[in-house]
Amino acid sequence: MAITVNKDALYEHAEDFTVTLGNVMNAAIGDGTATGTITDNDAAPTFTVDSVSQAEGDSGTSTMTFTVTKNGASGQASHVNYATADGTATTAQPVALKDGIVFQTRKGALVHVVVR
Repeated sequence: MAITVNKDALYEHAEDFTVTLGNVMNAAIGDGTATGTITDNDAAPTFTVDSVSQAEGDSGTSTMTFTVTKNGASGQASHVNYATADGTATTAQPVALKDGIVFQTRKGALVHVVVR
């Protein structure tokens, strides 16, 4: 017997289905159940973040916005954690360190991470 598998371009977990024999005539069924597994052939989506550069200003605070982009399609929700850390800018300077999580459910979705 042949079972048609529908192709897609989504990254997803392996999918299982069951084939069961029934309504036998003039015979008996031995092992009448089988499992088919469809393994995924699509690459996992990736996340990218754009670098940002801006002048510090002379007073008050300003906002830096980093764009996080999901590249590639997925049949499941995706997320990525983010964290800021001292570089040459330290917490003694006007940088508020921050961490969190970005959720994206579709290809190309943009999320802006704001650091004040």
